[in-house]
Amino acid sequence: MAIILFCENGHDLSTHDPIRLGPLRIQDVRQAFRDSQKPRQPFCTVCGMPTLDSCQRCQTKITCGPRPGYCRQCGKAFPWTETTLKAAREYTDELDISSDDKDTLKATFGELTTDTPRTQLAAHRFMKLMSKIGPTAGDVLTKIIVNVATEAAKKAMSGH
Repeated sequence: MAIILFCENGHDLSTHDPIRLGPLRIQDVRQAFRDSQKPRQPFCTVCGMPTLDSCQRCQTKITCGPRPGYCRQCGKAFPWTETTLKAAREYTDELDISSDDKDTLKATFGELTTDTPRTQLAAHRFMKLMSKIGPTAGDVLTKIIVNVATEAAKKAMSGH
């Protein structure tokens, strides 16, 4: 049985049992239940931050798959998404570009973390502004955003 667990910085601490072949045995079901009752690891072994296996707002369990950016039940951003977007905004404030360009750039961040009709436009604007700020600053900001960008946004950003 898989135990889904992330720290507040987004490190994946999930454990996955190997796939069992053959019929499901009652012993396996009982063991899976016992495993699910064990206390979860309280802190991340990578960064020391608290861990979570469910949304902090609505308590909905995080499901298997890639690290989500938002809760599937209430839509709240997970802590790693909020922290990353905050870091991107702070970094943008330190760039040597106009206030209008900073505002435009910051407006793309949230749209790069969700798949909507505006994702492609946001990726285009983001990459256009990356060319304005130069390769060093652009690479840093791109690395920050890619941590929470959707696959569609990443693909659109790499196409430029």
